[in-house]
Amino acid sequence: DCTETPQFETMAEATPTPAAASSTSTSSKPRMPKNLAETLEMATQIKEEGNTLFKQEEYKKAAGTYKKIFLYINGLESKADTKKEFCLQEDVSTQQPTQSDIEVLELRAATHLNLAACYLKLNDNSKALENVQKALQIKPNNTKGLFRRAQVYLNTGDLDRADADLQVLLQQNPSDKATLDAMNRL
Repeated sequence: DCTETPQFETMAEATPTPAAASSTSTSSKPRMPKNLAETLEMATQIKEEGNTLFKQEEYKKAAGTYKKIFLYINGLESKADTKKEFCLQEDVSTQQPTQSDIEVLELRAATHLNLAACYLKLNDNSKALENVQKALQIKPNNTKGLFRRAQVYLNTGDLDRADADLQVLLQQNPSDKATLDAMNRL
């Protein structure tokens, strides 16, 4: 039946192996998440670890930490997304996302944006662009995403694309200093 409301299911390969679990556990064996809420909580804790490393200018370590988040959230699939592959005659995209759908997508987008920021700091424009594009697929008009993509385009000399993203940002917030500074680099 292709009309069910999307729900999340935790697939067997979504549960991280003990070696992949966060190293911040206080017991000798890492604690495995038991449900979706716990999985999101653990992934969010890893995100905070990455944020701390980023603030300490440990960009390579921060990127590695952010990547661990995907060990937790890549196995979480919306049933509606899965059904799109099999229910070509019905439009399941009109179903409303659940709160779980939204939380996972928000975390996925934030993780890609954080990775893009790391790669920009490491001068790896290719990986920065790859991650920012993935974030913008989830949240097309995300301010950080558009700005980071414009930074990549400025770094690579693609001034027309940089200008297009910066123009969108200026429409959203005409007085944003970072956007105005980036416009001056054109």
